[in-house]
Amino acid sequence: MSNPGPNTQSTQNLVPVNVALNPDGTPSSAFTGNGNTLNLAQLTTTPSGGVAIVGSVETKINPGGQTLAVLGDSISNQNIATDDFSENGFAVWASVLSNGGLVFSPSLNFGVSGDTTTQMLARISSVVAAAPSYCTVLGGTNDLGTGAGDATVSYATITGNLQTIYTTLLNAGICVIAIPILPKAGLNLSTTKTALLNRVNEWIRRYCMSSTSNIVLADPFESLVDYTKTTGEPIGGYAGGVTSVTVDGTHPNKRGGYLFGKTIVDALGSRIAPMRTIMQSPADAYDATYNPTGNLLANGMFSGTAGTNSTGSSGSVGGSWTASRAGGTTGTIVASKTSKTLSNGQTVPQQTLVVTAPAGSSIETLGLTSASITTGFTAGVDTIYGELEVGVSGITADSVIGVEYTIGDGTNTIVCLAKQTNTYMANQSWSGVLRTPEFLIAAAATSLYARFRIYIDGTVSSAGATVQLGRATVRKV
Repeated sequence: MSNPGPNTQSTQNLVPVNVALNPDGTPSSAFTGNGNTLNLAQLTTTPSGGVAIVGSVETKINPGGQTLAVLGDSISNQNIATDDFSENGFAVWASVLSNGGLVFSPSLNFGVSGDTTTQMLARISSVVAAAPSYCTVLGGTNDLGTGAGDATVSYATITGNLQTIYTTLLNAGICVIAIPILPKAGLNLSTTKTALLNRVNEWIRRYCMSSTSNIVLADPFESLVDYTKTTGEPIGGYAGGVTSVTVDGTHPNKRGGYLFGKTIVDALGSRIAPMRTIMQSPADAYDATYNPTGNLLANGMFSGTAGTNSTGSSGSVGGSWTASRAGGTTGTIVASKTSKTLSNGQTVPQQTLVVTAPAGSSIETLGLTSASITTGFTAGVDTIYGELEVGVSGITADSVIGVEYTIGDGTNTIVCLAKQTNTYMANQSWSGVLRTPEFLIAAAATSLYARFRIYIDGTVSSAGATVQLGRATVRKV
């Protein structure tokens, strides 16, 4: 029998509720649980001592799908770049490739640079308090230490710590995503460290396979290790070259982050609930009274052809959007209106961009910007986030430096897949939903905007790609 996941009806889905009491012993007007806040019109006590709700109920919950937390060291910590979602982050890519079914946020990043499994265990209560649907557990790299000597932390200590972490999270109703220690360049300096890494990883794999608990193994090792080496190094080793999967032999780059994130989505499979906040129809628009969390963008469906071509762009652009080359010298966009066919045969409008960087170009920045949003929000009060369906294909090998979805208010910007300075994105075709972190609109803001950009390395011969965009949103939380 398969283990129940967070999508099934089981006791692990029960939300821990903390009800504050007023001085007279009655419950207060709000409670929190599972990362959500519910504002209740009125709470009262029942004759049996329980809590009852009187009047209407308004809820404010984390939008989107199931929440994903990360617990670990700097490899987990690097999912966040300042306040943005990093292209190097495996949890960011898992969220994207799950089409928004997994929701990662900065508040769910429990990665601390330099941490050992002992230190991870010492702060496990913070993860339990956050009550995510899932939590990745990736530790052990720092237990192995650096240099040519033997590891200072024993096999028994590492596996004991990991087992306690797993058990603590499982007992809190959190589905554990167990991840083996990633391949690391330089461990070949010590055969004992390499041996310990492999022994711990085998324990993790066997523990997950034999466990009857709600634990999932997500093992990216095979996708990241270099099979031409006898030392167990990641692809590219320390070099951090064009085809490498790490920045420095340890930390995944954007290509490694993609492969890692895909492993997580593949491992979870049907456990990921089909929950989406992406725009479902053209009618999903902001209305102050009836749909205050509706889409603030004028044309999230990219409908029509009334948009604008600016520098470097030609073709048909959806209304209220402008296509342009925002940086570089010779990069071009050929825009066209296409559609995506759904399972029932209906079609959804898409904006297609064929982007190219002719020989001799520099780093070319190409994309779309929305018309300004000037109504439907209160500056200094409202919190917003954005989502965008994206598909990237036809990539000239090792030429795409980055893809971003940005929302801003003229003072602040927040980015999903914020471009990092190292290496290239994966050459594979991929699709998903880019979801930005949330941010509070600046008090002085008078307008908002959304923007998509793709960065192409023009020094690569005939560099380019095809991008398909659909259902863009900017919403209030």
